[in-house]
Amino acid sequence: MRDYHFTIDNDNVFGSHFHAWYETDSIATLEDYIFVQFVRGCIYSSTFINEREEVEFGYSQEIFGQSRLAVYNEWIIDSYDTDPAYNSAPLYPRHYFYRWNTRPYTTGKSTEKLFGKALPNKAVLYISDMPTQATYISQYGHAVSTSFHYKIGLYRSKDVPTGTTAENIQFAKPLMEFEWQNSWIYDHTTGTFQKKADISPQCAGISAL
Repeated sequence: MRDYHFTIDNDNVFGSHFHAWYETDSIATLEDYIFVQFVRGCIYSSTFINEREEVEFGYSQEIFGQSRLAVYNEWIIDSYDTDPAYNSAPLYPRHYFYRWNTRPYTTGKSTEKLFGKALPNKAVLYISDMPTQATYISQYGHAVSTSFHYKIGLYRSKDVPTGTTAENIQFAKPLMEFEWQNSWIYDHTTGTFQKKADISPQCAGISAL
């Protein structure tokens, strides 16, 4: 995982970029394993009016084929479709959009290939995630804060159902699991973004349903 920051017209943009990969003893066994990601937290916008922070929740995400308000107070599966496998898509094999690189153990775009289009030279596959960015637009005093925690687990493919619900997080035990964050909270009093270890209190009490 790496954090990044850049400016556009002097306005700040913060985010996190994550890669996860696995390696097997042969190319033939690569499809025996698959990633599933879980998410908890929220994204919200805020302004500072009359010495008070005004917060709005208006950002949606596609979760299990439905557009949902991006506020998740409990862990759910982070998947666009009803297959919990990460980066799966309807009408494609589950591993189609997994990636490999002509330079093994690197993730550069110029040397990246899709598993669904060509077999790798080495038995290594990876996935990539770059969630919504946090921003501050100084012209309007408007901030977008992200407070997401993620868990990415590697499973045996046979243990991951091809269809379930977003809330079914106990379908199997992962072989390994790693937690990471995309947490950038804007503080209007200091005029800075802060990376928080805990989910923002702003996320509490809001339902995504």
